[in-house]
Amino acid sequence: MAFKASQQMSFVTVTSLDDFKSRENVRKVRKTVMKDYLDKAKDDPSSTDRRATRKRSASSPRSLVANMQQRCTGAFRSLLPSPPQSHYDHSPPSHGPTSPRPTIHAFDQDDATGTASHSSSPKPADLLTPRSDLDINRSKSDCSTAFFAEAPDPGLEMEQYFEEYTRAQGSSSIAADTEWLRHSCIRFFRTKGMTERLVPLFFTSPLAYIGRLCITAPYQDIMVSRRPDGEKWPDQDIRLTLEIFDVFPRMVNDTLNDPAERCSDGTILAIVELCYGQLFTPYLGLVGSHQLALKQMALARGGLHCLGGNGAIAASVNLVQVEANILRNQTTDPHCISWLQSYLASRQRPDGYCPDSPLFNSGDHYQVLRSSPLVCPETIDAVRLLRAMTEKVLALKRLELVTSLIAAEHVPLLTSGRTTLLNDIGELVNKAHTLPTHVCGYDEEATKIYEATRQAALLFAHAVWNRRPLNMSSPCASCQTPVSPEKLYTFVKGTSIGELWGLAAGVFYWVFMIGAAASHVPSEDSSHTVQTESPSSTGYKPALCADLTLPLPFSSSPDHAAARANELINVIDQLLDSTITSPPPPRPNETPGPVVHRLVEPPDYSDAKQEFFDAELRTGAEAKRLFDLYARPRPAKESRPEDEKRDGSSPSLLRREDSAWSPPPSQGQYPDRSSSSKRHRVRDVALYDDQDEERARRRRHVHREYIRRYLTANAVRASMLLRFDHEFVVVKSTATLEMVVSWLREG
Repeated sequence: MAFKASQQMSFVTVTSLDDFKSRENVRKVRKTVMKDYLDKAKDDPSSTDRRATRKRSASSPRSLVANMQQRCTGAFRSLLPSPPQSHYDHSPPSHGPTSPRPTIHAFDQDDATGTASHSSSPKPADLLTPRSDLDINRSKSDCSTAFFAEAPDPGLEMEQYFEEYTRAQGSSSIAADTEWLRHSCIRFFRTKGMTERLVPLFFTSPLAYIGRLCITAPYQDIMVSRRPDGEKWPDQDIRLTLEIFDVFPRMVNDTLNDPAERCSDGTILAIVELCYGQLFTPYLGLVGSHQLALKQMALARGGLHCLGGNGAIAASVNLVQVEANILRNQTTDPHCISWLQSYLASRQRPDGYCPDSPLFNSGDHYQVLRSSPLVCPETIDAVRLLRAMTEKVLALKRLELVTSLIAAEHVPLLTSGRTTLLNDIGELVNKAHTLPTHVCGYDEEATKIYEATRQAALLFAHAVWNRRPLNMSSPCASCQTPVSPEKLYTFVKGTSIGELWGLAAGVFYWVFMIGAAASHVPSEDSSHTVQTESPSSTGYKPALCADLTLPLPFSSSPDHAAARANELINVIDQLLDSTITSPPPPRPNETPGPVVHRLVEPPDYSDAKQEFFDAELRTGAEAKRLFDLYARPRPAKESRPEDEKRDGSSPSLLRREDSAWSPPPSQGQYPDRSSSSKRHRVRDVALYDDQDEERARRRRHVHREYIRRYLTANAVRASMLLRFDHEFVVVKSTATLEMVVSWLREG
């Protein structure tokens, strides 16, 4: 058979025979041969080489995507029961690499072509319709494109995940220490309120108990792992994240196939924890699937009011939905807004001290912030200014909603009110730019907290003035110093993050939420949002059970846009409610009120019964056995010569042989050539310069991604610690931020 030569050839120039075996020439030849191989393999549908399938573009046919997904030993599993012929019904837990997307419908394969079927995909409204068990068992789960709104090529992210996990598994023969992670979870993510309200629910489900590691493992990778002193960039090692996210999604998949546990409180809590942890991992394309699964599970239970935990699980489900959409600049489901309205209408303002912030004002003239040694007067002035700006934005959004409801002839009557609000917002934006750049005479940490608050204030002011999402605001010529999430990170990383800034925990939550939302990479389409077809647009009428009363979260949509507008107006009215009466601030000669030492109380086990500890030990042992059942055995680490030659200039997970991640050759390591090959030496120097530039660009990109994960992880931690001790404040603050972000998105 005649040999067909490649169109690409590698030419080398040498001055002696020994130069043929030089590292530079061998690398050049191998690179050309490998490129030719990958170019052929990526066009071959039967190729199983991940290096080739990873290079496929996002515009590949869906059949190629389906074939790539079929090669993954763990297929997508449905939230609903699989057909009887499915091998998942009775198969034992698999120890192979499975998809990290646990909450997504399985693909139905066409019997004739073997490709993914999209012609019979159900409407999103059908997925949100309550069905009886008989209907569920008779139906088959079709693929819905709504699941893949964030990931154009779902297989591409999975391939990247498997590649990084395989590299991490080979770098260490020791698996993740789940007991150490459990103690870290108790240290960083447990409060007195959580111990009383949520932890007892973990004892009823080993899956929910071990699911806390989905939050702890990424947090440990972000906060604990550090590069040696003198390194500019933080460590990007995500080994613990890869370990846990390799095991836990497979546990959830098998639980979803169990009819008895499919929609239990423990399974819902496990997916909430998985969704929160996914937010500060590199794999954001899977968050939407978890959110849709939570909607379906709440619907199957009859509504959020049917969930256990005395409202704790319902609040967690809604907060993870709203906060995830705020961070990713996605549209929040109207039913989440309905739940927020019903919650705020049925609760009363707390009487005790609350975490004040730009999102919530307890009416005590910021007495809690004044009691903190970490808060200087300039910080309080900034918080007061931001609170006023937030209220003006809410008032403007309410006015726009009212304008959409009234007749056209009455619209000019509201024009003057809108002009007044815009002028007020402009004045507040100008005041934000006049905040002092530096403050003196205070503690170093208090100074950093003020500078971080000022950076977040400018990010927020730019977004409000331009009326664009936080991650798409344009640069401002009025700022004397750069304003960016990277600058915000330089200030917050030296503060008391573990203590949530003490009495300024509310300001901590706002600063990190603004920074995290601003650090998310915007979509290619500036107006990109997850659009789903509403039931009203198709004439679809949801069939509700006889014992269910409207309105129910996730069960039906309003039949008219006016109903949604009125609902939003009611929410804004509750957010702007300032009828609380409070005494004036104390005069200098008066005795101040009681001093508040902390807003979040640590766990108190002094009054705990022995049954509490026995239940935790028993559940922990069951969770450990469950984790070991799904964990894959660790291969023994082999000493490879190339590992000994590597230096520590880049993290192990980010190293690539002969890529831009490899450290540049130091001076004197270039091939020594004679003067006759001077032109080639000049060309090689230019090549190294291009590699240095590409390497620096990628390093900056990785650093920005680390900052996004850093800010997101701490924002999520602040929300989880505050919500059980100050649930009303957290829910109202999140609702306020959602209203503001939605106004920015509508601009």
